[in-house]
Amino acid sequence: MPLASACLKQAADGFKDHRIEILPESVSSYLGDSALLQQIVEKKPDIIGFTLFNWNIDRSIYLAKKIKEEYGPRIVFGGPEVTPDNTLLNTGIADFLVFGEGESVFIRIIENENTWGENTGGAPSEEIFRSAPSPYLAGLLEPEIDRIMYIETQRGCPFRCGFCYYNKSMNRVTYANEEPLLDGVRWAVEHNIDELCFLDPSLNTRPDFKSLLKKIAAVNHKKQITLTGEIRSESIDGETADLFVSAGFSMFEIGLQSINLKALQIMNRPTDLSRFLHGTFLLKDRGIIPRIDLIVGLPGDNLEGFKRSVDFVAENDLFNDIMVFPLSILPGTDFRQKSKALKIEFEKSPPYTVLSTPQFSQEEMLLAFDYAEELFDVSLFPDPHLDISFRTGWEEAPIKDSDHSVRINGAGYVSKLILTKERPLEEIKILSKKMTCPYQIIIRKEVLRAEYIRKVLKILSHENPYSPLEIVFVEPHTIPNTEDLLSVIQIHRPHYLDNDLRFLYGSRGNRSVLFTLVSQQNRLIFYGEMKRQIFWWKSIKMPEMENLEALSDFNGILIDSPGSNDKIVKWQDRLAGHADDILLVSFTDTGLQKRWIELTAFDEYYTNLL
Repeated sequence: MPLASACLKQAADGFKDHRIEILPESVSSYLGDSALLQQIVEKKPDIIGFTLFNWNIDRSIYLAKKIKEEYGPRIVFGGPEVTPDNTLLNTGIADFLVFGEGESVFIRIIENENTWGENTGGAPSEEIFRSAPSPYLAGLLEPEIDRIMYIETQRGCPFRCGFCYYNKSMNRVTYANEEPLLDGVRWAVEHNIDELCFLDPSLNTRPDFKSLLKKIAAVNHKKQITLTGEIRSESIDGETADLFVSAGFSMFEIGLQSINLKALQIMNRPTDLSRFLHGTFLLKDRGIIPRIDLIVGLPGDNLEGFKRSVDFVAENDLFNDIMVFPLSILPGTDFRQKSKALKIEFEKSPPYTVLSTPQFSQEEMLLAFDYAEELFDVSLFPDPHLDISFRTGWEEAPIKDSDHSVRINGAGYVSKLILTKERPLEEIKILSKKMTCPYQIIIRKEVLRAEYIRKVLKILSHENPYSPLEIVFVEPHTIPNTEDLLSVIQIHRPHYLDNDLRFLYGSRGNRSVLFTLVSQQNRLIFYGEMKRQIFWWKSIKMPEMENLEALSDFNGILIDSPGSNDKIVKWQDRLAGHADDILLVSFTDTGLQKRWIELTAFDEYYTNLL
């Protein structure tokens, strides 16, 4: 979501002899690598800026390199990954590196040609930030994608936690003026935004935040929009909790991280547990969900210490919405600078996941996640949703090519490449430049030759080395050899997902290519890491709860019942409320699948791609 780009464009709006364009989120987030590259190169901008986060830095460097090979624009890298200690930036690709806030440096680049000779720069943008209106008001962003609007009331953080991004490159906290903030809230209400998310690291550190909450409550008096944010709960009192309710807050992310005193001391995060509980209970008693964060692998912590933190959350009944994640040793943070002294072993590629500390082994980290999952009765690394629709109507489609196409920013792209026969490889090469991110390849049983499938995968992944994909085999004649297929897939390794989802299985390996087998077999024949087997339900009767329970060993069910759609619609309406309690469900019909997603996982999909 290009909020940073929108802030830069808005800050430089006065330069009428320059045209500044933002790639829409629908383009930058959902186009495959080749299609995204083509969008940029066709425009031939003089300057191209990339906001680098740990989930996109590798892909951004790849795109920048490819663009430089095509022609000679100037490349600017900014964002939280741009720090003096991030060795991933030592590529020579960027013409300018921006440390910290970008608005003032961006204006200098435009105003003064000599600025480019400095190669790096950073400058506070406090005055710009204080008075800047929300870029949503100017139509620079697409809140319709996830129906969320993001707003900053402050930059910087008064706390100095060892693991955290927020305080780096900011010597002090800057607070936005009240009126532009309220204008943003009014805009959200008027445009029927579902959720207004405050990006502040700790909203309640703002000096006038009680006054601001009262004014937000006046704007949102009908509770048209729900508000979410992140806070420290130790300073919450009854009045503050009541103000949060009046303003419309429904959830706060609260970083407990650990109750281990040694770990808290090392990360420079003093926590008063009694005040933490008092403030958190005040929120919970008023119907505001506390989303508690716990971190696995903190220096000074160990398996037993982490278990005590889990027990503390469980004993106080604070796990209705829990987040447990591994520590990341992020560039520019205190933990990165002290990693050798603390003897932290971590991945050198994003998201820089901790591998071990002197007190916490790799095996113990796996046990830590297992312990949390069992006690909280939750999957911390859930399977992807199931969407393997591949035709319109229940009857068997003729054997023909019928890829699923979507329109993004006015152009057509392919989200599902459907192989019902061996299509010419030249055609596959053309389509490889039109794939979305992620994308699916659905292989019907008529495609028999493994060598042909390998060639298709090699072509698609070569053009899109940073785009995750799913390969769906529909009633194959033999069990697919996934290791053989992975050997020809040219996904960049390690892919971000390989590290981010490292704890999904006991061993490390592929996490960016998912293999799915669809079959009417009533026994498991396809299982293992990044493999799932889906039962193909073709009965004229719709499955009932006892049928779904009987199929619980499978990873999901693909419903393909013949007859009127009315019975399926009624079934969806009846079962949608149980979606979290049954195995994953998909439909062969694309229209019915979209309806099911809208009923059960609307907030997790950009439904224009379905």
